[in-house]
Amino acid sequence: MPLNKDVLGVALYTARNAFDDKTIDELIAIHGSLDNVRLAMAKADADAIINHIKTAGIVTTVGSSTTQTGTMV
Repeated sequence: MPLNKDVLGVALYTARNAFDDKTIDELIAIHGSLDNVRLAMAKADADAIINHIKTAGIVTTVGSSTTQTGTMV
């Protein structure tokens, strides 16, 4: 499957829901500070993007005489 904004959007939405269900005070208690909360949210987004590329990304390489297409691992 090629990269897809709808699939990635759902993954990002799901990653952010882990933070939406908690108050700021609860998040700070879990992560230690507001800066750490922001960093954890950014990392959750990054994980969703990386996982989407790993599972849906298609890489095409051009060799000396052939073209190969494969899924990123």
